[in-house]
Amino acid sequence: MEEQRILERIIAGEKELYELLVRRNNQTLYRVVKGYVSDERDVEEIMQISFVKAFEKLSTFNMKSKFSTWLIRIAINESLQFNKKNSKYRSINYSDIGYSDNTLSNPEKLFIMNESTQIFENAISQLEPIYKIVFILKEIDKMSIKDISDSLEISESNVKVRLHRAKARIKEILYIKQTAENILEFGNNRCDKMVLNVMRSLV
Repeated sequence: MEEQRILERIIAGEKELYELLVRRNNQTLYRVVKGYVSDERDVEEIMQISFVKAFEKLSTFNMKSKFSTWLIRIAINESLQFNKKNSKYRSINYSDIGYSDNTLSNPEKLFIMNESTQIFENAISQLEPIYKIVFILKEIDKMSIKDISDSLEISESNVKVRLHRAKARIKEILYIKQTAENILEFGNNRCDKMVLNVMRSLV
C-alpha cells in the first residue's frame, strides 16, 4: 500500500495501520538514534517516543515530503534533548546490522568481520555529530542525498560536503591507526589465520 494512502487512512481513524509505518521505519530510526545514543534501552525508548510523537502530530504532516524524513527529524531532536540531560558516552554500533547465513556458518569469516566492524565502528564514533549522521544515512542506510537534505533540513550541497568530509576523516583515522599500530606487525587477523591454518595442517 502506498505511503500517502496509509497516512490518509490513519488520519481518518484507522490507527491500526500505523503499525505498517513503524515496521517500515524501525531499522532506519534505530540507526539514526544509535548515532547519538549508546545504551540500547535508551535507544529503544527514544525510538518509541519518536514514533508516538509522530503519530500524535500526524495531522500536521506535509504529504509533499516522505514520512521517514519527517520522522528522522523528530528522532534527532529527541536524541539531542536526551543528550542534553545525560552525559553518557555516545557511540554507534553496527554489529546489529547483520551478516549473511554464509558468514555465520564460517567462524573464521565471522571473526574477521566482527573485528573489522569494530575498527570501522571506532572510526565512525570519532566523527563529529554533523558528519556522523550524514555518513550513517547515506552509507549505512542508503538514503538519497535529497532525502538526507530533507531530513536534516540542510541543502543538498551541504550534505555532499559533510559526506565528503566524513569519508576523508574516516580514511585519516584508519590510516593513522594502521601506521601507528601495525607497522611490520603480524596483526591479529593474520596471526589468527596462521594459527588456524597451522592447526588444520597438523596430523
